[in-house]
Amino acid sequence: MQADEATVTLGVQTQGTTASEAVDSNAELMGAVIDAIEALGLTEEDMKTVAYNAYPIYSREDYDTVVGYRVVNMIAVEVADMGLIGQVIDAAADNGANRIQGVSFGLSSEKQTELQMQAYVAALREAEGKALLIAGELDVSVTGVLSVSENVYSPYQPYYDYRVSYAGEAAPTTQIIEGKLSVSVTVHVVYTFE
Repeated sequence: MQADEATVTLGVQTQGTTASEAVDSNAELMGAVIDAIEALGLTEEDMKTVAYNAYPIYSREDYDTVVGYRVVNMIAVEVADMGLIGQVIDAAADNGANRIQGVSFGLSSEKQTELQMQAYVAALREAEGKALLIAGELDVSVTGVLSVSENVYSPYQPYYDYRVSYAGEAAPTTQIIEGKLSVSVTVHVVYTFE
C-alpha cells in the first residue's frame, strides 16, 4: 500500500555569544522557515514543535567557561500531498533550515482502519480454510470456535534520513520516493472438532 501521509522533521540550529542572541536569531530563521512552508499551502495545524533546546557552549580549554549558546528548534510537518515532500524540504532549506532529520511515511488513520479490517477478514478466512483442510484430512467435522485472539497491530513506517546543506549555489529539487507500506494482523483461532 502506498503511503498517504508523511512527516518531515526539520528545524533551525543557531549559535550566539549570548543566549538571547542565539534565541532571537533562531526565532527569526524559524519564522522564515514556517512562512515558506505555509506558502506551499500547509497551515500551522500541519506543524508542531517536537524539540526546542537552548544550552551553553563551553570552552574546549576551560570547561567552566561559557563561550556561547546554541539553540535548536525542530518541527514536524505533516504532509498529506506526497508531491509536496521535496518542496517542503527545499523551501525550508532555502529559508534557513539547517537541520533536516528525515521523512517518515505512514497511512492516515482512516486508511489504517480500512486496511486493518480487510486484513482481519483475510486472516479469519485463511484460518477457517486451514481448519476445514485439517478436518477433511482427519475425517472429522469442525463443530465451532473455542476462542479467538489477536496480536497487537502496529504498521511498519519506514524512516528516511536526509542531511541537507547548501553552499550558496542552486540546488536541484529534492526527490522523495515513498515506497510501499505493509499492514498486518495476526489472529489465533482455536476450533473444536468432532
